Amino acid sequence: MTAERRNSIREFASRVRTNLNISIEEENIDLASVVQDLGGEIRPVPDDWEYKYDKVTKYDNPQFVIWINDKSVPARQRFSIAHEIGHLLIHMGYKTNPETWNRLQSGDGFFRLPQRNLPVEIEANEFAASFLMPEELFRKVADDTAKGNFYYTNEIATRLGVSEDAASYRGRLLGLWK
Repeated sequence: MTAERRNSIREFASRVRTNLNISIEEENIDLASVVQDLGGEIRPVPDDWEYKYDKVTKYDNPQFVIWINDKSVPARQRFSIAHEIGHLLIHMGYKTNPETWNRLQSGDGFFRLPQRNLPVEIEANEFAASFLMPEELFRKVADDTAKGNFYYTNEIATRLGVSEDAASYRGRLLGLWK
């Protein structure tokens, strides 16, 4: 992904937070309320699905459903929900591109693909990271939990309600560590 595209997605995630009245200081945001406010629902992936991938699907009522593998740990589920919100807004055009959204039929959607290096997956991950861990907030939490020159990703992750992997990834993207 180009730096320009990454910055565009970061700015977009910030605008979404603003439009949903989520302050920059708010740490562990309530994603169930976010999804409900957007007109959707969160449901567990049905047991009879062959693949247990997280997914977002367009419907008529509710407008969309985010399907989450409920066997994942809660911090992983949170990132997955934000990731699917990224697909919903960026790739499906929900409330952002009526032409794209209206081309989709009820039941159409995006699901988390095992090929994580696909552009749409990288973009959805960037949205999720920026939405849950905006740069200003991430740096503040990182500084608050640091001891000397050492950052504790487990403490950052706990404060922001994400996995250590997600916090570590975000810290690398922001240049705080390698």
